[in-house]
Amino acid sequence: MLVKYRRNERASRDEAMMSVLSGGKFLYYRPSAAAVEVIASWPHGADMEWEIDDETRQPRSSHLTPASRDGLALNVKDSKRPFFNFSTAAVGMAVPDCAQAAEEVEVSPSRIVVRIPFAFARGEGA
Repeated sequence: MLVKYRRNERASRDEAMMSVLSGGKFLYYRPSAAAVEVIASWPHGADMEWEIDDETRQPRSSHLTPASRDGLALNVKDSKRPFFNFSTAAVGMAVPDCAQAAEEVEVSPSRIVVRIPFAFARGEGA
């Protein structure tokens, strides 16, 4: 089956998306509507930690949890879809690629786990 590409086609808000920005220095994460609802209930924003694969030393997922204070804020610009920008400085440079669907492995009131759909040029601590 062929599906025609439409330039202005937007991903459903039911699906999380992720892009590589600034040559791999940041990941741009657009949470699903369900995740946005959870994150919006966290009064101090989110803390984020990387889960690193022991074998490959590549980031496998990001874990978002409620911040006790001064966490990452969910950004909303010009009434577009909310997003986070994650610095990849602690884990290396993400290999630039097209925007990808990002699987939200867990969405609960206390944690959101997002699988990273990109390869990294260097491992942890780069």
